[in-house]
Amino acid sequence: MAITITATAGDASANSYLTLADANAIIEGLVLDDDVAAWDGSTTDNKNRALYTATVRIDRERFLGQQIRRLYNGREQESENQILM
Repeated sequence: MAITITATAGDASANSYLTLADANAIIEGLVLDDDVAAWDGSTTDNKNRALYTATVRIDRERFLGQQIRRLYNGREQESENQILM
């Protein structure tokens, strides 16, 4: 079954920190190597699975320190991802 990526910050059903379009844009800026070639040669479903897997792995990490809160237009933000530019 294909995975659908939802990368909307704050959405309860979000399952990725990046959209596929954002990930592709990042990859385009990298020097061609084996990882970039593997990404380029992958199907959309495999790319979505990679984004999902990376998100799960990041969410499992235990980070030291405190969460930083930022003020934007007088509103407190949980993270930089919630600040819309």
